[in-house]
Amino acid sequence: MPVWFLDVDGVINIDTDASLEGTNVVELVVRGWPVTIRYRPAVVSRINALQRSGMVEVVWLTTWHQDAVDVLSPAIGLDPFSVADERSDGPSLAAHPENALGLTWWKEAAARVHLMQRRSSAFVWTDDELAVGRTEVHSWAPGRKLLLAPEPHLGLTVADLSAIEAFVRPSGPSAL
Repeated sequence: MPVWFLDVDGVINIDTDASLEGTNVVELVVRGWPVTIRYRPAVVSRINALQRSGMVEVVWLTTWHQDAVDVLSPAIGLDPFSVADERSDGPSLAAHPENALGLTWWKEAAARVHLMQRRSSAFVWTDDELAVGRTEVHSWAPGRKLLLAPEPHLGLTVADLSAIEAFVRPSGPSAL
């Protein structure tokens, strides 16, 4: 089963103060700080449906870490997905600019470790920071992959979700 690495800010949390059609806003407190979350309920529902279908395993890969599960998910209606933790085998990779895997971005290292632990080669990665060339994923992940870098002011769209569903879906018509 493919793994889907899902970021929060710029992906689920749309980075804009503008009012966008089809979005909801919720005010949260995360580690003592107020945070405004602007999200699309239709996108949340579709992410949950994809996870529940068994076609993909959704995994948080975000600076929110466990707060994505404990704070964000219940506030906006997302299922409690697991978290790709860069600290799985010792000290945090984020603390080391050059880590044991030779990767400089902690998310890249965490994704690679997670895929190795799951023995999975197919994955989806949605992160607005992929647009700035933060990763050389093609050099360490030769399997099937779909990398999507949403525009932060738009976040993940229904069209993005259709591309993800097509990537993870076994052949045949959509059940979602």
